[in-house]
Amino acid sequence: MGTHDPQEVDYPDIAALVARKVASKEVDRGILVCGTGVGMCIAANKVAGVRAAPCHDDVTAEISRRHNDLNVLCLSGDLLGEKLADRLVEIWLKTPFEAVGMPGATRRSSTWRSATASRDRESGGIGRRAGLRIQWGNPCRFNSCLSHLLTQ
Repeated sequence: MGTHDPQEVDYPDIAALVARKVASKEVDRGILVCGTGVGMCIAANKVAGVRAAPCHDDVTAEISRRHNDLNVLCLSGDLLGEKLADRLVEIWLKTPFEAVGMPGATRRSSTWRSATASRDRESGGIGRRAGLRIQWGNPCRFNSCLSHLLTQ
């Protein structure tokens, strides 16, 4: 899903496709790449049930999963090198969500539930789950975005 050539695309459309698959539970996680990662993040977070954020280093990749249960990783194709991007994806995939025993975990869980409850009622559908799959291509250029879906 996404684009695999240098032609300019409307990244919000790609972000919405990935976000809807994550929100419907058709896939567990998604990875979006654009110039900075911020535009994809904004577009993906408009879909109920999606928790997207741009990550730029090992700490943000790990904490976004461990403390915030991020389900859509947004990366910069212009600002991150391919080795760093690959490492961030690896860290993000291997890091589990650890809400139990974490200060504020109950508060955050209930906040997320209440914050997304109305959006979830509007969006409806629950989908299916499949096996783990990741595809990684070359880093994109500004406005030429790649998206990757992960399921487990």
